[in-house]
Amino acid sequence: MEIAAYFGVSRTPVREAIQLLADQHLIEVFPGRESRVAPVDHAKLQEVYLIMAELHGLAVRLAYDKLTPECFSTLEQTNERMAQAHQAHDQEKMLAADEQFHQVFFQLADNDFLSSFSNTLLAHVLRLENLFFTLSGNSVTEHEALLKTLRQKDLELAVTQVKRNWLNTAATLAQYFAEARQ
Repeated sequence: MEIAAYFGVSRTPVREAIQLLADQHLIEVFPGRESRVAPVDHAKLQEVYLIMAELHGLAVRLAYDKLTPECFSTLEQTNERMAQAHQAHDQEKMLAADEQFHQVFFQLADNDFLSSFSNTLLAHVLRLENLFFTLSGNSVTEHEALLKTLRQKDLELAVTQVKRNWLNTAATLAQYFAEARQ
């Protein structure tokens, strides 16, 4: 009722939203007691990042023929903003620039299903991405290498590089969680 009152809506859409978040394992619902943000499932980390890597690889593949000099300029400027944010230790801006960088490929791919699947998983990944950038994670060099490969017109290597970008993040996070358990 508090959420419905806060947003000025009836309880029905709030219940539906809570059910959707629960279905996606983003919140835990304890009927009659509470609902809370679900903890990060460390065991699922590799699984989610593997799927994200594949989706982003497919986005690069579908966007490849549509890359223009303007697209490269946008990607380079976005990556430069990420580098500046990294130097300033601004994790929020790093995360935003990283999302914008990858989003260019999804926009060019122009595939609603691909974007929808990626956005669903992105909700799971964002908490982990925040942690990654807090740990001084940095994808600037990997993005630069990807842009260089795309300019050299090596699609297969570019797909491999974007996948590796996601899997390297997963490896960094997995190592962090393993060390935290010790």
